[in-house]
Amino acid sequence: MHELLRSVTTGMPADDETPAAAQPGASFAAPRDRERSEERLRLSMEATRQGWFELDLQTGIVESSEQFARLIGAQDAASSAPMTRDAWIGAIHRDNRDAVLERFDRCLRSGETEQMEYRLKGLDGAFRWIRSTAKVVQYDNKGRPERLSGMHADITQQMATTLALAASERGYRALVEMSPVGVIVLRNGEVHYANSAAVSLLNARGGESLVGQNMHRFVPVESASQLAEICRLASTQGGVATEPIEQELQRVDGERFDANVRCTSVVFDGLPSLQFSFTDVSAQKAEEELRLRSRKLEALGTLAGGIAHDFNSILLAIRGNAELVAMESGLSSAGAEHIREIQAAGQRASELVRRITAFARPEEHRRDRVHLPDVLHEVLRLLRPTVPAGFRCKW
Repeated sequence: MHELLRSVTTGMPADDETPAAAQPGASFAAPRDRERSEERLRLSMEATRQGWFELDLQTGIVESSEQFARLIGAQDAASSAPMTRDAWIGAIHRDNRDAVLERFDRCLRSGETEQMEYRLKGLDGAFRWIRSTAKVVQYDNKGRPERLSGMHADITQQMATTLALAASERGYRALVEMSPVGVIVLRNGEVHYANSAAVSLLNARGGESLVGQNMHRFVPVESASQLAEICRLASTQGGVATEPIEQELQRVDGERFDANVRCTSVVFDGLPSLQFSFTDVSAQKAEEELRLRSRKLEALGTLAGGIAHDFNSILLAIRGNAELVAMESGLSSAGAEHIREIQAAGQRASELVRRITAFARPEEHRRDRVHLPDVLHEVLRLLRPTVPAGFRCKW
């Protein structure tokens, strides 16, 4: 038993045991495995630009790995002077220092793992973005923290990408805000951003009042399938905008309007989204309808002018022959009256032709004085044959 305890505590074999190296087929597997694991850990930390550190809270001395020394610009751990807590605090960028110290104190008070991102000045004078994860790992007999251990990771490239993306989004927002086109950014069907033009077109109180709303609120039910289709197309076209289509939308108060709509996939706040762009074309459509109506009237005027020309030729023959008959002698009084009615009707027909011609070719209208009783008498006489027997026309 004594020999067994000695082997456990000292690592030496008991007298009745054969050393592992002397046993057939034995190897130093455990040390080699440990060496391999340590080498793999070292390589992975180098590849991910990470290094470990341990802070003695009593002395303020920071012990760190070679990888961390390289992170702050040293050639190796041996060539760099030991870092202290005060030196670490002094190397933190002044814009980040207060927030980091607040997290650091919270870590000491709570004992929980804390993570912080900040700019740290290296030995070469360059600032690097560092993500530090730390936790208290040892306390004294009074429960006061003694040692803090954690990892540092160089996230400079990641932060450069993040900051560039943020700058790009700020530029995007600035341009979109100045655009007269309504722009809404959608994610999972919900509004995450709306520019000033969209707020105005939808009669909303402000951009924030639209955020969180489902886009279907602004699309009539009968147009919902069309919206879903253009969103589907945009999500598969890799940032290429869909062809503009005309779709009916509705404002916050329920009023509907015709809009020209396009959709494209974008990255907004770092997440895949859809940009929904639209303009109100109701006024344009009204103008187009007015132009179409004007062209129709113009075509109708041309047709009426042709008909009036042919009708006038017939009238000339009727009126001419009526004049010839009126000049003949021997007409009875009844026949003469009929000729006068033909001449009067021909005169009215000529006036009608003149009006049709004026409609076909607008020109300055000629106004004449008329004797109203004569006109009424003539109209009543024309209407009398068409009025039912039980009616009487009086004036």
